[in-house]
Amino acid sequence: MFLFTHLQRAALAAALVLVASACAEEVPTEGTASANAGADTAQVLDGVATGEDTAPLDTAPGADAGAGDTAPTADGATTPETPTGGDTGADSVDAAPKVNCTASGGGPAGCPCSANEQCTPSLACIDTAKGPRCAKLATEGCSSDEKPVPFGTGADTTNICVPKAPKLCNPCTENQACQSTGYSDAKCIDGGDSGSFCGVTCVANEDCLAGYECKLVKDVTGAEGKQCVVKAGGQCTCSEYATQQKYSTKCSKADASGGKCQGKRTCLPAGDPGAPSNGGLTSCVAEDPKTESCNGIDDDCDGAIDEATCDDKNVCTDDVCDPKAGCKYTNKVAPCDNDGSVCTKDDKCQDGKCTAGTIVVCDDKNACTKDSCDKVKGCVYDDDNAAPCDADQNECTVKDTCKDGVCKAGGKKACESGDDCIASSCIPDNGKCLYKAKDGDPCNDGKPCSIKDECVKESASTATCTGTKMDCDDKNACTSDSCDNIKGGCAYQNIGGACTDNDSCTENDVCLDGSCKGKGIDIAKVCNDDNPCTQDKCKADAKCVNPVLDSGACEDGNVCTAGDSCKNGVCTAGANTCACTNDSQCNDDGNLCNGVLKCIKNNCELDQASVVKCADSTSCTAIQCVPGTGKCLAAKLPDGLPCDFDKSACTQNDKCADGGCTVGTLLKCDDSNPCTTDTCDATKGCDYKNNTDPCDADGNACTQPDKCDTGSCAAGKKKVCDDGEACTKDDCNVKTAECKYLEVQQSCDDGNACTEGDACGLEVKLNKYTCLGGKGPDCNDNNPCTLDTCALATGCKSTIDTKIKVACYTGDPKTANKGVCKGGAQQCDAQGTLGACTGDVKPDPKEGCDGIDNTCDGTTDEGCAPTGFHMRFSNAVVTGAGPKFAARVSAGASNVAGAADGSGTYSAYFGFYAWLKKVAGL
Repeated sequence: MFLFTHLQRAALAAALVLVASACAEEVPTEGTASANAGADTAQVLDGVATGEDTAPLDTAPGADAGAGDTAPTADGATTPETPTGGDTGADSVDAAPKVNCTASGGGPAGCPCSANEQCTPSLACIDTAKGPRCAKLATEGCSSDEKPVPFGTGADTTNICVPKAPKLCNPCTENQACQSTGYSDAKCIDGGDSGSFCGVTCVANEDCLAGYECKLVKDVTGAEGKQCVVKAGGQCTCSEYATQQKYSTKCSKADASGGKCQGKRTCLPAGDPGAPSNGGLTSCVAEDPKTESCNGIDDDCDGAIDEATCDDKNVCTDDVCDPKAGCKYTNKVAPCDNDGSVCTKDDKCQDGKCTAGTIVVCDDKNACTKDSCDKVKGCVYDDDNAAPCDADQNECTVKDTCKDGVCKAGGKKACESGDDCIASSCIPDNGKCLYKAKDGDPCNDGKPCSIKDECVKESASTATCTGTKMDCDDKNACTSDSCDNIKGGCAYQNIGGACTDNDSCTENDVCLDGSCKGKGIDIAKVCNDDNPCTQDKCKADAKCVNPVLDSGACEDGNVCTAGDSCKNGVCTAGANTCACTNDSQCNDDGNLCNGVLKCIKNNCELDQASVVKCADSTSCTAIQCVPGTGKCLAAKLPDGLPCDFDKSACTQNDKCADGGCTVGTLLKCDDSNPCTTDTCDATKGCDYKNNTDPCDADGNACTQPDKCDTGSCAAGKKKVCDDGEACTKDDCNVKTAECKYLEVQQSCDDGNACTEGDACGLEVKLNKYTCLGGKGPDCNDNNPCTLDTCALATGCKSTIDTKIKVACYTGDPKTANKGVCKGGAQQCDAQGTLGACTGDVKPDPKEGCDGIDNTCDGTTDEGCAPTGFHMRFSNAVVTGAGPKFAARVSAGASNVAGAADGSGTYSAYFGFYAWLKKVAGL
């Protein structure tokens, strides 16, 4: 047995003892040899080569590792091999040896495989358009349809050739299905209704194969990226392997109404049901969306069943869809809206029709409003500032007026006597003035030097104001006190001289500016404790005291802080004030109307005094501030804006014109009957004529349309509130006519036989409360010969497919897919039964010395001695030494064959003719 790693090691680790001549004759030799090919080296000792991987020496010819073979000379030097009539390079017989794939899969490049270890010498099983195949080493040269990529890890890393885009255009459902060796960033591209197909990451069009372009697309996860896709107008086709494996993708059929039915597209071989004539990708196999009808089926494939199929547009009937019996309409006894007007009430459904109710009377009991009814808004109460009113039922207030819909009291009736000691009043019932003398009430006698003036009653209607002399003693030794009868009040004249301020913390007290002042001791020197957060004081009885401050400003010595304050006797830093040092550093918006930013205490703050306040605008003139100047300017409002010209009850639509208000048109009279047309004539008064306008017959906004007939309001049909959901209780708001749908938590049926345990809930994507389908039923009948599907209408269905084959193996499971052992298949019959397992290969009872794992135990030719070898060298150097020889041979592009007798003696044959003779047995 020999041990091998990659191609170079396998070719160079031949255990040879070589003595050869330029004529390439056979020279048997005993001893050991080593082979050297650059970085890869294997040692061969007594017929056994050391390395990582194992392979028999006496197997079929190996892979070609290059060109440039040389044959040894007699003295050990090397010369180029020049055989006659045969080996001439890449086009010679030994430049393209026949690929020999093992029966169990694997072997040289191009052989089918299922695991890396099956491939020699690359040890790489890669994806191709024809399925998993053994890779070729990049040293053999990659074709124009391949690219070299690194493979392996650590010291075993080597470059192999992989096909360009081996999975491009394969149908897929996830990104992982599109990724392979050298293409870990390929994505499954979302193609919308047509399905999803594999792409290849790219930067520009030249990165893509012919017929493809590099575009920014979204994959099935929603992520964006550039991938190679079929050029516009083209379609993906199925590769040979995708067809063999019947790869598929989701698709959908849609119609103009937005319905969309989900289905599947599959790569099928020719002759399969539904396959194109030559095989390939099927069209979308799905139901065709149809217009929804009352049949218990989701015809338009939108997830809802029988929606909006039975609406008769009559609010006075309940509309129900019965999938078996069809649409049903039942008369309601409920509020409705006969005329579409809120000025009628109590409209109601009778015999399937909406009948009118009564007219709404609008009266807010306010003399300062004009009462009317708007068919949409209902009662309207407009301000009537011209109407007379009585705000307080008081005859002692005059000129009560209406303003903004409110009666406001006028001014008081003038009953004042003009004498502080004579009380005046007004009688509310009749408005008469009464006068009464006060006694003991405060007053003012007009004398500046009298105080405590009060009224002294003399008779029922007369009294005198009398006061006492003012006391002007201010108890101040430094003033001269008097009362000034001209100016009024006390007068104090400052005087000088010595005095005492009763403060022991001062000295040399004298009268100064009307106060006794002494020279204070120097507290800063005498009482200073050098702490800004203590208050240095001097007490008359205690001299210096320094109480701790817990508040107040201080200076922490940092120029960039402001608002430093004392905390428990410690000066604590305030806010950072270095934001600005002058006004120019404050980035004002330039709008002088909203004020100016100024640098105040190193912070940019709004100067409140700079905010411009303009006078109020009128109804047709706007007074606005100009941002650039900060000036208030009056501007005429656009002509046509509404205003009030004359406060007249018979005009309306007064409008602004040239900054002033102009009179509008006459206001219609209102008799509170929406079924009459009311007009206002200054001479004739109001005129009322019957009309056929919309109205409100029953006060129910859910009946519509109510309509006037011969001066009365007749109710219309009830508004239908039906959201088509079995999970909501439908109702109509009789005041607003808005439909209300109360969510009901209960079990339901989504009409899909492929869901179970349906229940009402919120469909998050549609933001809709509806019947949510439960989990699907388990349609698996555990029969591998049936295709198990589920139909929306009928549920689970199992269909026998006689084309189904199931893999099988009747040997020991431990031997499956090892050596010569391989699995077979069981064919399904028309009854859905699997036939016998055919085509499987089980292990032989005994290992043969043939380079094949006959017993399928993972080991080849165990117990067998080597009988020969055969390989091809590529630019290899073979060196060795033994007791009878020493050799160094450069072997390039040469076939080497030999034999071994199991005793340490090996024979080698160099050159095309020597190899050919040996193989032919000559």
